[in-house]
Amino acid sequence: MDLDINKRLEEENKKEMAKALEQEERAKQQPKKVSDKKFLFIAAAVITIFIAFSLSDGFGLYEQAKVTGSAIAYTLQDLHRENLAGNLDKEVGIIYNGFSVVKYEGLWWTRKETDDRILEFPLHFNPLDVEEIKITGDLAPEFNKGEDVFIAINPGVKDKFYTLALSELSFNVVKGLDRRPVGSCISEDPACETREIISCQQNPQQKPVIELVIGNESKIESFGTCIKVTGQEYDLVKAVDKLLYRWYRVME
Repeated sequence: MDLDINKRLEEENKKEMAKALEQEERAKQQPKKVSDKKFLFIAAAVITIFIAFSLSDGFGLYEQAKVTGSAIAYTLQDLHRENLAGNLDKEVGIIYNGFSVVKYEGLWWTRKETDDRILEFPLHFNPLDVEEIKITGDLAPEFNKGEDVFIAINPGVKDKFYTLALSELSFNVVKGLDRRPVGSCISEDPACETREIISCQQNPQQKPVIELVIGNESKIESFGTCIKVTGQEYDLVKAVDKLLYRWYRVME
């Protein structure tokens, strides 16, 4: 694995995400509204970057072998070591279902060991923050078939938290499901000319779909071949993180 290439990919991804959020914030301060098309392009660009990052083995940055000597690994190893020894305050580190979860550079990193590697993945919230979010329903077996999982984007939404939640989901779905996230649209729009129109309600071929919805109640609903994640502002990100912790088998 070429760590230099992966670091550059990570840096480019962070810059693009920051740029998207900055554009969103500037748009709110301008009298003229940003078009749905422009926002969708921003959201789609973010997802595309995450997909490219994952498919190019960018996730190798978070798969640290036990002999790895990168600066990130050593820093996280030190934090996890102190956490497992009970030396960290709960604002910095927790043990959840036997997993060490520590806060590093504003994100919560969970350490999960397998037979041949150590997986460390970052999320915005820790498991305690998302315990109250309910998951209901059951998925049909068809959800687990095939390589692709369609991430359904609402082209009418202009919200930085929605974009952040999409990014959090797309960045981790490869490792959580071992699948490939595919950006799609829930309705027709000029910005969606090259994207498949698919949603939980509009899915005649029963393809695997994850749809994010802005709503007052934070929840995760599973039915058929769809997972619908609902929330608003940071609660939407929390709901996505709850789903990801379940996929990583950190939470029951």
